[in-house]
Amino acid sequence: MRTDWHLQQLANGDVHLTPNNDQVDHTLDPDCICHPSCEAVFRDDGSNGWLYAHHSLDGREHHEPDHNQDNCPLCTRNFDLFHAASVNVPPHEWVAQRARKLHSEGVAILVVTARSHKWRHHTAWWLALNNIPSDGLWMRTDGDHRPDIGRGSLS
Repeated sequence: MRTDWHLQQLANGDVHLTPNNDQVDHTLDPDCICHPSCEAVFRDDGSNGWLYAHHSLDGREHHEPDHNQDNCPLCTRNFDLFHAASVNVPPHEWVAQRARKLHSEGVAILVVTARSHKWRHHTAWWLALNNIPSDGLWMRTDGDHRPDIGRGSLS
């Protein structure tokens, strides 16, 4: 029996598959920090429920026997595929709400990302699609492959 993952069904019928002993705490909702994948699961009575597959911070999914490394943007280090697919990733709603509130109060919102400049239009479109205000978008120049410095380093 595998102990890396925990399967839990909620009272509303939703099922969450979460990693045990991960480096972050997972919440049993669609807004979890890991952005869980969601798919409809059809029951015998014709109704459907939702299966939320949470993502581990330690990357254990990449060692599962059925993991398709050829189509995984992280395994192939295909960041073009990774960034192109990111348009489907929802924002952290608490961040988006805070940005909207501050912007409405006249505070300038500057977005800083490690993405290459070639993804500027794509990133600006995602911000607009998700109604996130931005008074400035700071990105890496194309070809800048320096290592990331980490979130805490900017504070």
